[in-house]
Amino acid sequence: MTTVAFDAGASCSTVPTYGQLLTATFVPRCSGRCHGGANSPPTPTSPAGPIDLSPSSTRAQLVDRASIHGMGLVLAVPGDPSSSFLLRKLTNDLPADASLGSPMPQGEAIAWTMIPQAEVDAITCWIAGGAP
Repeated sequence: MTTVAFDAGASCSTVPTYGQLLTATFVPRCSGRCHGGANSPPTPTSPAGPIDLSPSSTRAQLVDRASIHGMGLVLAVPGDPSSSFLLRKLTNDLPADASLGSPMPQGEAIAWTMIPQAEVDAITCWIAGGAP
């Protein structure tokens, strides 16, 4: 088995784990409304099923997982934030025609609002650092 070393870069003083991101971002911002596993309302599915970001989920929900939108999009590509569709969804780097869905998290009211930049940065460092 080959071990791959990832360098998250100078902008990432630490690389969070999936568990840390669950506690800080995914559970409070994602699992309550749409991505909470068996206790949530149905969400669009990918070939592997709905995305579960509940407290009991694992990194396999995001890492190397194809998007429901196809086109070779992968949610989190270890070591490659720029190829990770998750970051496009979180920062609304999406086509205006909605062909790649809506930005996440979906807005509470009328308009979408990006999660705090510090949380986006932590997810970016997680991916850049190999998505441990």
